[in-house]
Amino acid sequence: MKPDPPPFRVMLDALGLPAGAGAYVGDSPEHDVRGAIAAGLIAWHVHAHPRVRERALAVGAALSVAVLADLPRPS
Repeated sequence: MKPDPPPFRVMLDALGLPAGAGAYVGDSPEHDVRGAIAAGLIAWHVHAHPRVRERALAVGAALSVAVLADLPRPS
């Protein structure tokens, strides 16, 4: 179970991708951000509350935004 790395690695294996191929987007600093980082992924965080966003950045999220629309678009 998240935040342990295996669920993230199962996702990567299913997609046929290496960990560095993209970013994992989640709303939980404890489960999503920590787990993604532990699996070697970049972690992006989405949550409306500013304190939760601060916590996500403190645990290592590369980015934390209030809404999905604020995430960078793939190039």
